[in-house]
Amino acid sequence: MNTNHPSNEPFPSINQFKELFEKYQLLETMAEIGKIGAWKVDIENNAALWTRELFSIMEMDSPTPLTLEEILDFELPSYRPIHQKAIDDLMERGIPFDIEVESLTCKGNHRWLRIIGSGMYDAEGKLTHRIGITQDITDHKLLEHKAIEELKKYQTLFETIRDAILVIEEESGSILDVNHGAETLYGYPKEALCSMQCTDLCTEPDTILSALRKRTAFIPILRQKKKDGSVFPGELTLAPLNLQNRSMCIVVVRDISARMAAEKRIRSLLKEKEIYLKEVHHRIKNHLQTLSSLFSLQSMSTDSPPVKKALADAIHRVRSLGILYEKLYQQKEVHSLSLREYLSALVEDLLSTFPKEVELEVNMNIPPLQMEIKPLSVIGILLTEFLTNSLKYAFFGKSQGLISICMEEKPGQLLLVLEDDGVGIPPSINVDEPSTFGLQLIHALVSQLEGSLRILTSPGTRLEIVIPWPAK
Repeated sequence: MNTNHPSNEPFPSINQFKELFEKYQLLETMAEIGKIGAWKVDIENNAALWTRELFSIMEMDSPTPLTLEEILDFELPSYRPIHQKAIDDLMERGIPFDIEVESLTCKGNHRWLRIIGSGMYDAEGKLTHRIGITQDITDHKLLEHKAIEELKKYQTLFETIRDAILVIEEESGSILDVNHGAETLYGYPKEALCSMQCTDLCTEPDTILSALRKRTAFIPILRQKKKDGSVFPGELTLAPLNLQNRSMCIVVVRDISARMAAEKRIRSLLKEKEIYLKEVHHRIKNHLQTLSSLFSLQSMSTDSPPVKKALADAIHRVRSLGILYEKLYQQKEVHSLSLREYLSALVEDLLSTFPKEVELEVNMNIPPLQMEIKPLSVIGILLTEFLTNSLKYAFFGKSQGLISICMEEKPGQLLLVLEDDGVGIPPSINVDEPSTFGLQLIHALVSQLEGSLRILTSPGTRLEIVIPWPAK
């Protein structure tokens, strides 16, 4: 046997058949994965040959391929002329085609199809077959439509935001795109802005270029220039963006001229208000000093011990308020005061007004809390009342004594403890429903603070006052 002669070529072996079958299966699998069906149409007899995947794409149970007329019938009406023209151009002028059409399947489901077609010619150049592929691109189209809708949404957002938005190339500072807000703010049309550099709109070009390259997130104030030459303070927010292998930056510019003017006006009003408040505190302090002097003069003009005692107590209460307003007048903050600073000065003043008949030790443990004037003044009068009574009565017949003033900050409250180791309150006095003015005043003051009071009378006197904190 002559194996070199074409007519005498050996019959393919089993292994060759196996290899061909495996390649065929691989092609079928790849077509299924890519959702690609192939087709071939004989021009002479219009007979068609389809691959398995094309039947699957068209959801056909019949093994017979559809004719061109049947395929066109399944396509949506607006796409039929496009497909028909592509076929005509191929048949008449040999022009290959690549089109996308929307079609129904045999089961009525919508599909987006990409159809690529070409011609097959014989040795004389005559067109004998139409060949091509049909790919199901429905998923791709759905994603594409979703992306277009998202793009439209963000484009609408981009254009309707009132702040100026500029898309700037990081390295060069070239303006690539702007919104309508930028046209309005700077006074240039979009075409002009997109031919400019970001430095053309700024009085501090080095600052903006450095911010772009360092990807600075925020520039609170940067002077910007308009087309008419006017300059305004701008607040810039920068966000990096990588698109098409280009490093860009989205810059949002807000004109803060009105806000800065309003802030300046507010600062001026606040300063004016603080001056007025300081003047009010100063006048109140002077009035309190006048009142204290009048009480002293009244005390000197009477010989009645009860009247003298009442006037002395009143003077101490007025002096506690005078010290408060003196401290407020001396500091910048006119709305609150350090609790420790005020109570320390108050204790020092009270001790200085009483005779040194007893060797007295005063222990203070007060936190440096800032407290508003109203509760602070009430605590000051309360401490004055306790300390005055202790200095007058607690150490009768004793050569030395101890007074403790302690405040502890706890969750939601302050605990103020006022204590002396003196003789204590006489058993005849009901501390819960007192008849004496001093204890009645202490109860009233605690009530003003919306607090609670506990009085222990032996040994010595101990007041435990719980106050809501922060103050209501």
